This record gives sequence, C-alpha cells and structure tokens, in this order.
Amino acid sequence: MFICATLLTLSLIVYASFRHWMKGRSPLTYSAKKSLSEASRLVALKQWEEVKSHVLPYLHHPKHAQNAHLYYAQALRGLRRFDEALNCVRYAIKLFPEELLLRLEEGKILLDLDQPTEALESFHICSPILRQDSDVLSLADALLKADHAQTCWELIAERIAKSQNAQLMVLGGETLAKLGRLAEALELYNRAVELGERSHRVLNQLAHVYRRFGNLQSAETLFRSLLEKDPADVDATLGLGACMEERGQHHKAFLLYQSSHAWDKKDCRLIKQAALTALKTRKYIEAQAYFNELLPTQHASATLFCYYGYSLECQDKWQEAETIYLSTIHKFPSDPHGYRALAWMFGVGLSLQLTGEQGLAYAHIALKLLQDNISWEILSSCEARLGNFSRACQILEKLLDIEHNIEKRSQLQEALRRLRKEHPLDSRFLPRTMVA
Repeated sequence: MFICATLLTLSLIVYASFRHWMKGRSPLTYSAKKSLSEASRLVALKQWEEVKSHVLPYLHHPKHAQNAHLYYAQALRGLRRFDEALNCVRYAIKLFPEELLLRLEEGKILLDLDQPTEALESFHICSPILRQDSDVLSLADALLKADHAQTCWELIAERIAKSQNAQLMVLGGETLAKLGRLAEALELYNRAVELGERSHRVLNQLAHVYRRFGNLQSAETLFRSLLEKDPADVDATLGLGACMEERGQHHKAFLLYQSSHAWDKKDCRLIKQAALTALKTRKYIEAQAYFNELLPTQHASATLFCYYGYSLECQDKWQEAETIYLSTIHKFPSDPHGYRALAWMFGVGLSLQLTGEQGLAYAHIALKLLQDNISWEILSSCEARLGNFSRACQILEKLLDIEHNIEKRSQLQEALRRLRKEHPLDSRFLPRTMVA
C-alpha cells in the first residue's frame, strides 16, 4: 500500500512538471520566440520594415516586450525616424530600467539626433557592455562630436593598430585631423580607402585633409572627381573653391561658387564664401547682397555683421555702415569689432550719428576687449577728434617706442607730425583696411 502511494505521488509530480513544461512550450510563446529570433536576424540584415512586422504583435507582451521594443526602436532608427525611435526606447527604459541594451540604443539614437553630450550620458550608463567595434565606434563618435577629440583618440588608438575596420580608420582620421595631426590623419584615411571605404562622404573628408596638409593638387583632383559624380555637392564645391583661394585665385573661386550646381541649394556656407571672395575681388555690391542674405539666418555673427558693414563702407555708404555697426554692438556686446569700427569712423571724421562722448566710449570699450596696438591707435584718433591732442600724441609716442617694423614706424611718425600740428587724423593716417 505504501509503495502504491509513493508511485502515485511520483506520477503526480511528473505530470505537474510535464504540464509546466508544456505551458512554456505553448503555441504563443513558441511563436513569439520564433518571431523575435527572426527579427534579430533581420536587424543584422537591415531589413527594417520586416523587423517592424515581426515585433509589433509583442510590444505589450509581458514576457517579450523588452526585446520587441529594442528591435522596434532599432528599426525606426534604421528608417531614420529618430524622434519615434527615441520615444520608443525611452518608454521601454521605464519598463526595464536595468536593461543596458536599451540604454545603448538610446545613446545611438541621440547621436543620430546630433545630441552627442546627451548620448555620452547614455553610453556611460551602459559602458560595461561596450565591447563590439560598432558600439565603441558610437561612443568615440559621440566624444568627437562633443569636442573631446583627445579622449576619443585615446579610446580608439589601440583598436586602430590591430583593426581592419574601415569605419574605425575613418573616425581615427577625422579625430587626428581635428587634433591637427594631418599626416597621420591622411594615413588612416588612405588605409580606409584601401579597405574598401570609398563613400562620397569619406572621399570628401580625405580631400579636405589633403588641402589642409598643403597637397592642393591631390585635393583638387579628388574634389573635381567628386563633383563629376555629384555636381551639386556643397562640401566638394567649397573644398575646390578653398584650393583656388589658397592659390590666390579669388576671382576663379568666386565664379565657381556662383556658377556651381550647389548654388541652388542656398547653403549658407556657400553664400558666405561667395560674399568673402566678392569682397576680396572688390565686387562690393554682390558682397553686400550676399551678406544681407545671411543676416537673418542662424549663421549670423558679429564677424558677419562687420563684414556686411565693411562692404557698405567700400561703397561710401557710411550712414548705412554705421547703423549696421550700432546693431552689431547691440546684438553682440562682448565682441570688440563693432566698437572698433564705430570708434574708427568717429576718429577719422566719417561718423554721421555718434556724439563725441559715444565715440570715445566705444574706443575705450574696444581697447578693453581687444588690447592691441590698433585699438590704441583708434583711441588716439578719437582723443584728437575731441581736441585732446596732447593725450593723442602721448599714445602714438608710446606705440612708436615699441614698434620695430620700418613701414609701420613711418606711418606712425607721419600721424604724429599731424597731431602735433593739432590736426585730427583722417583715413589716410589710419586706413580702414588696417583696422578691418
């Protein structure tokens, strides 16, 4: 009787274990595992729409939601739907805060959204699982984009020495170029090309490093080759134009910018270079038009405003120029060049709006912000314009004592002779080209 009872008990235990095993092997669980396994394979193949269709049914499944959300976020990132991808992965992080793969995916999405500092925070959290080259590449890319080039290089230097990963070579080349180590950067870019990395973007980067390294012929050849494939490439157009400018061919560069297929894109970088080359080739009306086009954009800066004012000066539009400089010091109160321009105009007698008190005040502010000899000369001219010739002479005498350049000493002596006769200076004694 005892033996029978024991056998019955064992039978019940075996049956219960079998039922538990069968429950884990239910059709729904088996189907989910199969779909998610297939989704993982499709992620590797970058077949993003297929990934989505495989994981959608399991986004709210209590057992499989974690992997489903991860693959779904990866698919959205692959489809460049970055905002949706970020929302998806952050929702999953709330559900599974300890899952580091979700943090890794969050970092990669933030990097794609051009938020490298925020991406670094995510990568820091999941640092224990950063092992694969692709993950380390993402971390290094975030470091570089967040202006931590040296830290980036320290992270990837040893890997590069042992690796045959072309993308790693490209990132290393970009990092070394940013650090000013151009010869080493060229070596890594060329290794990437040898490894089969011949994308338009990488060849563009290589050409720009050639130019910065001083190998203008190789740079021009590569830029022209890129423009044959894509005549509207802004970066290649700018690179080829920069090569021309470095050869002193500013007129050719100006014509290139204006006549390029890239011009129709209205890229602010291209418009700015066209404006600068227009200034250098004395096409002041075109320069004025291009600078004016840039002022309402996010690229507007104190330097840009001052270039615009200078293009007006070159057309003798003094009142318009002065108005631009007044706007410059209002928008950029910590930049010296607007103050310098206004003080110069007052000092040489070209100001139409400033009082004597304002002119002298702007000269002092310019000197405080940029303490060089030019700022002192401008202050001297303002003192003279107000009739303070003794003070104006004292400033130039001190400058003369420390000046060693023969041509500059001659210019200072001529200005000093005029001041001693108690005549204020004009633009012949303090040329705008020297101040600008």
